[in-house]
Amino acid sequence: MNPNFKFSKYQAHILSKATSSMIGEWPQIDPKTQAIIIYQTVMSIETQLRHFPWEHRLSFVFGLYFLELGGFLGAWGILPFSLLKPKQAERRLKALFDSDFILSRLLIKGIKVLVCLSAFSHPDLEKHLGMERRKWRENRVAKRNQLLVITDAQPYIPTPKALKDQE
Repeated sequence: MNPNFKFSKYQAHILSKATSSMIGEWPQIDPKTQAIIIYQTVMSIETQLRHFPWEHRLSFVFGLYFLELGGFLGAWGILPFSLLKPKQAERRLKALFDSDFILSRLLIKGIKVLVCLSAFSHPDLEKHLGMERRKWRENRVAKRNQLLVITDAQPYIPTPKALKDQE
């Protein structure tokens, strides 16, 4: 674990562009909230990467630069990824994902997994999608506490001895 790991501004910019392309636009959510979700997603991914081995962090950062500058290698385009318009960025991600070059597919899958884990657990996005896990957790904890009160009133059944200890 490296508590000092931090994305540079350029790396965070690339990742935020990829994040906005992967989670898409939500017209029902105001743009300010969408920007907050993207920023918090990038920060969450940075926090997750702190717990990765250094080789994985290095390969992830290398993958971000490949996503940004490697478009011409596979004839996906000449422009850097962060300068693309949203539809062009989505097409580039899809082209990388459908590529015959296995490392590009793995790169996009890795970024997408981290983005999905971070972005779709954001409270505003959960609320918009109608899947508020926090409310579900609160209800589950309340139900568990009710069951504990019921079972605490019952006598405990003694644990039988192991077969090898019985005579």
